[in-house]
Amino acid sequence: MGDKELRINNAVVSLYKLNAKNQYELWTANEYGQENPQITDSTGKYSFLVPEGTYYLSVKAPGYYFYQSDAISVKEGREVHSNISLKREFNFVSFLNFDTISIIILFCFVAFDFYRDWKTKKISTKK
Repeated sequence: MGDKELRINNAVVSLYKLNAKNQYELWTANEYGQENPQITDSTGKYSFLVPEGTYYLSVKAPGYYFYQSDAISVKEGREVHSNISLKREFNFVSFLNFDTISIIILFCFVAFDFYRDWKTKKISTKK
């Protein structure tokens, strides 16, 4: 969208923490009175207040490619939030809006008209 920002409603933002086995697992936010995953509202906001550790974010939103952040190191219990740029998936159905369908139909009528004229001229030259 150029340099315009778009806030995405109903994106599912999940936070994963690196555990003692050196594997990432969904962070247990309920132990800290929070929810994980979080679902964004119309402002696209989410936030996690987390203890020290290494984390990453994942985001799923309808019509967009899945996003996974790089590792995030948190010191002394800070808030984890970041502006995330999601990329739109190409969806043939969304490509077919009213304008596109109108242009396709118009092109078909014009092409048919040229074909009919060509066929008529071909028949008249044989006579």
